[in-house]
Amino acid sequence: MKFGKIVNFTNMFGQCDYKTLNIDSIVPGSQGYKMDRSCFVFACDCDLPQHEDISELTQAQWQAEKTAIANENSAEQQTIEQKIDDLKSQNAQVILTLVMEGLM
Repeated sequence: MKFGKIVNFTNMFGQCDYKTLNIDSIVPGSQGYKMDRSCFVFACDCDLPQHEDISELTQAQWQAEKTAIANENSAEQQTIEQKIDDLKSQNAQVILTLVMEGLM
């Protein structure tokens, strides 16, 4: 089994670009995608293709990268959820003010 990382993971149209890696060879559940899709780590059952954006990792490096990506994504998700909660609260306050002033 090989472990790898792809950087510059999206093309100019925002689509995932696996850089000639056969996606059928990727071990399910081994993937780690940054939320901004700037990089992707994975395990696969094939030799890694030669490409400037693909680097081979050790299993320890892959696990560390995958954990770091998961932690970063979790923190970003919490930030997004907090922003949504803040906006809901602000909307409720505006609606309450409008109702109290008879504008609604």
